[in-house]
Amino acid sequence: MSNQKDDVDIKKLYAGEALTKKDEFISNYHIKVDGISSQEASR
Repeated sequence: MSNQKDDVDIKKLYAGEALTKKDEFISNYHIKVDGISSQEASR
């Protein structure tokens, strides 16, 4: 598999994430709206 710029289909790779609604994206990727805790940051 080549990593040439012309060989990468950005729409194919990221269209799902780009078209996902905000709340669904947050839920799917388990994103904390408040960010990370100090304990998580120090890992």
